[in-house]
Amino acid sequence: MYQQMRVAKHTNSIDNVQEFYTTKLGFEVLGSFDGNDGYNGIFLGLKNQGWHLEFTQSSEKMERKSDPDDMIVLYYKSEKEYFNTLKGLKDVEKFVPRNPYWQVNGVLIKDPDGNQIILCYNPDVVQ
Repeated sequence: MYQQMRVAKHTNSIDNVQEFYTTKLGFEVLGSFDGNDGYNGIFLGLKNQGWHLEFTQSSEKMERKSDPDDMIVLYYKSEKEYFNTLKGLKDVEKFVPRNPYWQVNGVLIKDPDGNQIILCYNPDVVQ
């Protein structure tokens, strides 16, 4: 069994991505690196959770080719935290997910790179 999960994404604007995830979604900067074989990177997530997102930037431009159902899903344990996050996203555009389940059970936003993020509060799913 794995001990940690990292989802890695390439970006053209690591500073914008960092600001979005930390100020809009409450993620923490867990680490970073500069000049690693031409890459700079940042690790974003929540401490002691066993997962995080890694964003890298290099001289190679990001090429995003994703399906409308490719997304990051954030399940909130607390209804209060979920609605507080939504309040902080008043200035962030909301989108209609293709999947009917998420149209009813989530809120779809996009990060500065266009990565789709579903925010969901469902106490039946979160243990």
